Amino acid sequence: MLRVRFFQLILIFLIMSSVSLSWGSSLWGDINGDEKIGLEEAVYALQVVSGVKTARVNATHKGTIDMDEIWTPEGNPHIITGDLTVAGPAPNGATLTIEPGTEIWIDQYASIKVGASQSPGTLIANGTEVSPILFTSNQTVKTRGWWENIRFADQAINCQMSYCTIEYGGYGLAKLYEEKGNILVNKAQSVYISHCIITNSDGNGMSINTTSDYYESFLGSVTLSDNTFSDNEWYGIRLYTDNIRGLDASNKFTDNKLGGIYVEGSHADITVRHDATWHRFDEPYIVENTIIGTSDQPTLTIEAGVELRFVESAMLEVRSGSLVAEGSSDLPIKFTSKQNIQTKGWWEGIYFQKDAINCSLKYCTVEYGGSKIPDAGPWISGNVVVRTVNGVNIHNCDINNSEKYGLIIKSEYLENGANADITGTSFSNNGGDDIYVYTCRDDVGSYTGIPAGSPSIEIYDCESK
Repeated sequence: MLRVRFFQLILIFLIMSSVSLSWGSSLWGDINGDEKIGLEEAVYALQVVSGVKTARVNATHKGTIDMDEIWTPEGNPHIITGDLTVAGPAPNGATLTIEPGTEIWIDQYASIKVGASQSPGTLIANGTEVSPILFTSNQTVKTRGWWENIRFADQAINCQMSYCTIEYGGYGLAKLYEEKGNILVNKAQSVYISHCIITNSDGNGMSINTTSDYYESFLGSVTLSDNTFSDNEWYGIRLYTDNIRGLDASNKFTDNKLGGIYVEGSHADITVRHDATWHRFDEPYIVENTIIGTSDQPTLTIEAGVELRFVESAMLEVRSGSLVAEGSSDLPIKFTSKQNIQTKGWWEGIYFQKDAINCSLKYCTVEYGGSKIPDAGPWISGNVVVRTVNGVNIHNCDINNSEKYGLIIKSEYLENGANADITGTSFSNNGGDDIYVYTCRDDVGSYTGIPAGSPSIEIYDCESK
């Protein structure tokens, strides 16, 4: 790229040396002498030939960039006056490169879209710690939601942003939670964002709408490292369950109005399909329905100190795979309701189904679950439900304020019985009995892990099935 720009400058210098012209004056006429071409147009023609265009001083931009283009700080401020798309002919498409120190001011309602149907696009915006890149509103007094977003579409390929500030975007319809934000990743093939500040959006700081079935084709398609999500009107980031594995522990979440991370799960892909770790941040996770399990039996690890707040009627279900949530006495893990004033039965609870393996809850608080599903049977209403024969370790936990039972062990259809290793765990203020065992067998203590003398062991009446 630097070599191409060097030859551009040499060609321009030779032209300017051969004639004494001011910018925009005539360089040569056409064959008939009817129209004249200025130096500005001549330089542009050379850029077309070289395949790289460099934006002019105080440049304005809108429409489609369909060839490689470079924006430099010499052109500050670059003003985007309408929707801008970076997309060129397949297979190579078009690349917009933004150099360190460049400022992009964006007019009201405008957006930057990278990639389009059958037309690949790439954005390379790598600033430095000393010379960051700025994407902001074209306003004297800044307001959130002035411009729309930077949108990485399904043909966005190998995009990079580092040491950028992206601010005052998020224009959009209030009900489209997944659309409103400074940055939107929608089935992009590869996006890497690091050391960026994503702030003052009128919605989410960032939204990732890449579902797991698409994600399979582009493993690790979104990687986020050392970014700061702050002061956004909604959440720092909103994303699907399987996208969280691209969010490493170096990111920071501060002062986002509704919370740090929103885990989408009610109207979208809710399955954890790959091994992943949910790291501890200063703000909680807000969680919709989440299912762990595919034929690959993934493991979801939740770090010590994480707080998960569940929306109404949500649940965390382990179907085939592992949940490892191991806190410590200093950094317990909390599974709780997303309420300012908490009430029993707000969310359903944690369910370990029969194919769950190697699961562990240690130093965890599980509270305000146990919502009752009509006609589902008593076993369904508890903060924690165990159906697996592979065992669940529940050590030093606090299980409280369920609408019904604290812990349910349900094993009436399992030949060897469900079981749990329960040690040092306290139960309090549950609406029903603390522990409920739903079984056909009478040797409860030998296979459930329930300590002798525990309350609420009920023998299921097999004859009535």
